[in-house]
Amino acid sequence: DRQYKIQRAREKELEKARNPVASSALLSAAAADGGDKPPRRECAPLWQGRASRALPNVGLTLLVGAHAQRWHLGTRAAKTLTETVKQWRLHLPDYVALPHPSWRNTGWLKRNPWFEQEVLPELKARVREMLNSLN
Repeated sequence: DRQYKIQRAREKELEKARNPVASSALLSAAAADGGDKPPRRECAPLWQGRASRALPNVGLTLLVGAHAQRWHLGTRAAKTLTETVKQWRLHLPDYVALPHPSWRNTGWLKRNPWFEQEVLPELKARVREMLNSLN
């Protein structure tokens, strides 16, 4: 009983939070030659709506990888991941498009130094601000 009440009190506090921070994966895709396979077609339609309803006050969604960018941005996603990430300001305040974190992206990061110079500092500041607002 006591443990349940403590857990429920915590859940209520989280429900009140203006900017909850959460991550979700709509199932990890298997690796393919030169990249990831697309997520299975049934996964995003099945889980995305449920996740959105469970977290109605999300203040920022990180679109990690081209598949997530195309799902959330639709026709607003550029033809390539790099182009979409370069246009990161266009999708604020709801989204930030990011490359997928992987050892394979070392070359991408070297070819695109603007990402670490421009996007990451802004993203870190935004996340810090959101976390501070929870206190």
